[in-house]
Amino acid sequence: MEIDTVENRSGPTTKLEKQMLVQWCMSAQFFSETVLQDNIKRILGEEHQGTMQEIIDELNSTLDRFSLALRSSMSQTSGERWWALISTNADGISMTASAYSAVELGILRQLIESVFTEPQGNYVIGLHQAVREATEKGPNSFSRREAQDLVMIFCRDGWLEIDDGKWITIGQRACIELQQYLEDAYPEFIRT
Repeated sequence: MEIDTVENRSGPTTKLEKQMLVQWCMSAQFFSETVLQDNIKRILGEEHQGTMQEIIDELNSTLDRFSLALRSSMSQTSGERWWALISTNADGISMTASAYSAVELGILRQLIESVFTEPQGNYVIGLHQAVREATEKGPNSFSRREAQDLVMIFCRDGWLEIDDGKWITIGQRACIELQQYLEDAYPEFIRT
């Protein structure tokens, strides 16, 4: 096995370390900066001297071959930076690759639209409103409990965030993965 080494330890030092870091990112898909830093230390070693930006740039260089990239955004509620592995290719296959059904994606789209177009410009809706909209958008047999469970799954997966158990806003994963879509779909609501 050929090992590509680098003298100064400013980036992943072997092809194996680089592959391990890329595989971890592909497995994790969505993670906090703290978790990313911990895994960089675990995989590259404590003595690694590269900056976070150098490591991200090198990872993105490798991921680009697969039409993937690491992107980040700061949490609106906690101030913590979150990272997501995103597809940079908006082809039909990548757009249909989802863990959610078409109905669930429609509900998520509706909830994101409701948050973005909230009349007061606060980018937040109440949990009760979110559950009501999910119930209305779901199939006829969709109960309020199932709708609430789905909203909580969207929160758990990072697409939405819940604050104080009652306010829903756009989650970090949506901010990162849907950035271009949000800018295109809601240009009048994007603050610059």
